Amino acid sequence: MPCEIGPDIWMFPPPTGGAVYVVRTRDGLVLIDSGLYHHKDFFLGKMSENKLDPGDIRLAFATHFHCDHVGGMGWWRKEFGFEVAAHEQAMRPMETADIIRTGASIPYAGFNAEFIPCPIKHRISDRSSFTVGDRTFLAYAAPGHTVGSLHIALDRFQFVGDTLFSDGTIGWMDVHWGSNPGDYVETL
Repeated sequence: MPCEIGPDIWMFPPPTGGAVYVVRTRDGLVLIDSGLYHHKDFFLGKMSENKLDPGDIRLAFATHFHCDHVGGMGWWRKEFGFEVAAHEQAMRPMETADIIRTGASIPYAGFNAEFIPCPIKHRISDRSSFTVGDRTFLAYAAPGHTVGSLHIALDRFQFVGDTLFSDGTIGWMDVHWGSNPGDYVETL
């Protein structure tokens, strides 16, 4: 069920995988993650129900390179023509659709998903701010879950991908993703 979690900020939890967030600004929309590629119609429907036009997306952030968060970002970008910002360590896995690094193929878990390659326009190494309309987003490196994780701060909100879940648990760790327990502790 979609939920407006703040003024002009929506969260769309999918049937499986990571949530997608949409922020309305005076000059258009900002997308935070895109979800799995095969959930694109689900998210398009939720946006339509909430009178959010994906053609108004001006910028998208990738919280990290996992397919359940950005596996469809390449499709969204191509379809609607916006720019994408990601951590520099997330660029190669996203641009090449690396099925191991992105978790699109996890044979031991019986999981396989399509990952659409996505060109990255804005490379973030440590921290960068982005202003769209009347809202300023601060994106900063948050290693631990993956080597290329970002947190995005907006007003009193923090969009953290899989760094921390609402029940207080943390995301999986795996050497294929560059997970690092020491970095994770520091990020938390």
